[in-house]
Amino acid sequence: PDCVLCGRSRIVTCFVPFADSLERWRGEGRVAVWLRVPILQSRFIAAAAAEGFTFHHAEKDCSTLALWLAQGQSRLPPRATHQVGVAAVIPFLKLITRVGV
Repeated sequence: PDCVLCGRSRIVTCFVPFADSLERWRGEGRVAVWLRVPILQSRFIAAAAAEGFTFHHAEKDCSTLALWLAQGQSRLPPRATHQVGVAAVIPFLKLITRVGV
């Protein structure tokens, strides 16, 4: 609730009074804005960068930019740099006791 996510379907509305939106979000006490920009709308990245957004991460067809609105250093999580896989094998041993043999 403290962050704003401008998703794929709302990208255009986020930039039509962009400075006003940032001011409103700060006034609402938001601490961060995540901006997802599809590759076909990448022309908006320069406008976002001019407002202080930086790249957070990118996927095949979309970039995610972030802006820290609160005072002090950003506490946004860093982008993922690794994937960790975990596997386990637990053998089932059935003990058979022969009685009377």
